[in-house]
Amino acid sequence: MRGRVATRYSWRDRKIDVLVRLSEEERQSIDAVRELIVNPESERPVPLSSVAEIVVAEGPSEIRRSDQERVALIQANLAFGDSARASRKRKPCWTACNCLTASACGLPARSEEMEASFNSLWFALALAVFLVYLVMASQFESLLHPS
Repeated sequence: MRGRVATRYSWRDRKIDVLVRLSEEERQSIDAVRELIVNPESERPVPLSSVAEIVVAEGPSEIRRSDQERVALIQANLAFGDSARASRKRKPCWTACNCLTASACGLPARSEEMEASFNSLWFALALAVFLVYLVMASQFESLLHPS
């Protein structure tokens, strides 16, 4: 419906997609879409309705992808407390769908992300203290009493 990239137009250092799509009249109604010819250069034209079932349904307003796989974005705001308390409250939901953790259900857990962030923070802090110690030891030429 949005069109298909037929070619790319090079202009200066940019590549611009050239999209080709049906005219507004040919995609205005479902009957018009059903009658689209899928093999226009063949002797016997085949309408789309003979190879596909066309159904009106609601779909997502956009499709999000991560590593070329479809993903669903689920968001919520806390009405109470902190994220650790919310994480404890959502664990029964995971067991209802036979999952022990959110990641087992394919959902990223905020508490798991926070734990990974804190681990990175502790590592950065330890590395910073070590580097400050090395700088002071090299300045005062002593490993036991660098100050």
